[in-house]
Amino acid sequence: MVLGETTTKSVKYKVTIDGKVVEHREGKEKVQIFDAAKLAKMINGNRHHAQVLATGLEAAVEQRLEIEPLWTGKDQELRLESVCIAGPGAGILR
Repeated sequence: MVLGETTTKSVKYKVTIDGKVVEHREGKEKVQIFDAAKLAKMINGNRHHAQVLATGLEAAVEQRLEIEPLWTGKDQELRLESVCIAGPGAGILR
């Protein structure tokens, strides 16, 4: 899970874990792009951004998380503040 802030200037982003693109559901559709501005545009203001990226990963196995902002122009941002993990034996390596 990532936590941050959604703004009207937020960009879409792609996530990979161990080189595999992460998919998630939006309604009935599976998509590979996360939209950090979606909520901000609906309410026309800033709010918290909380996005589950994956569940059920093996805690005893090291994984590599990559977050790629998809810049399309000037005056854009991606405000991610925390990467959250949970589960027995889970941890972050730097």
